[in-house]
Amino acid sequence: MNTLFVYGSLRPCFSHPLSTLLKASSHYLGEGYFQGELFELSGYPGAVDSSLSTKHVVGDVYTACNNDLLLELDDYEHWFDPDHQKREFLRVIRSIKMSGHEKLNAWIYLYNLPTKGHKPISHGDYCKYLASRQ
Repeated sequence: MNTLFVYGSLRPCFSHPLSTLLKASSHYLGEGYFQGELFELSGYPGAVDSSLSTKHVVGDVYTACNNDLLLELDDYEHWFDPDHQKREFLRVIRSIKMSGHEKLNAWIYLYNLPTKGHKPISHGDYCKYLASRQ
């Protein structure tokens, strides 16, 4: 699997160094969404699965992500925490619906801790959320 869905600081609307690296070393497929909920954590977002078909998290999809890049992103997302239950994010595969209505499977980093006390972002788009706060 070499497809990645990003919904936070790795999206093209951010100038994070890893976002720049992702853009330079992968092929951008476009915007899409998955069935989930988005939360403001502490200056960054966290997405979780949702059983409600009306809940979506908006993000961007890249393909041809090489293993070295995924390992670097795993490190950024604290994927290698030895205590699996306390990892803040887990890299899992989810079905993504693209803007052209096609579906594909992609890696995504889902938030792995309780969301209680974190502000939900009802429209599911972190770029839009940050723009509305400025």
